[in-house]
Amino acid sequence: MTTLFAALLRGATGGFAGGAAAHIVVAALNRFANADQWLKGPHGPSFFNLALFMGILYGSIGLALSGRPKTALAGCCVPLLGIALPMSVMTRTLSCGPMAWVYSVSVIFIAAVWGAVFLLGWLSGRDRRWLSGLGAMAGSFAGYLALSAALKLAPGLALWPWRVGGLLPQPTVLLDGLFTGSGMAAGIWLAARHLAATKA
Repeated sequence: MTTLFAALLRGATGGFAGGAAAHIVVAALNRFANADQWLKGPHGPSFFNLALFMGILYGSIGLALSGRPKTALAGCCVPLLGIALPMSVMTRTLSCGPMAWVYSVSVIFIAAVWGAVFLLGWLSGRDRRWLSGLGAMAGSFAGYLALSAALKLAPGLALWPWRVGGLLPQPTVLLDGLFTGSGMAAGIWLAARHLAATKA
């Protein structure tokens, strides 16, 4: 079993790199190919940016956690397709008020992202994989709490004066990826350590 420090470093690297890559790819596609409108129907909000960003982020984290391209592909496809496919259908078939869209997007986003987190944990485990999945979810939530604490301690990070839509990733994007990746890695590591202890 690897050490906790090694797991944290691997997860943090994958999350940081994934956040940076996701921002750059999304910003570049928006600038040169108007990707914000891809797959969108006549109703509701645009969504492809969000789907692609999450796909790249969790694909990178999956690769860092496992070193296996198949895990990276799974981490990418679940949030990308889990957001893009239902939203593509909904924006072509539903016409509803703004709040209904807010709730719809929130439910789809939460289901797709937490599904990806659980799947990456599940794929990283060996015995009782569901425990590794829950560990990844707990670690991801801890990462969210760490990011919230960092923004409260240094609120200027959220207001960093970089141009919205620019190619340079903002600090909050990088910190989000870093905390998410390291939190998931820690959760999976603790789940594996618990399993090892129960077998001893």
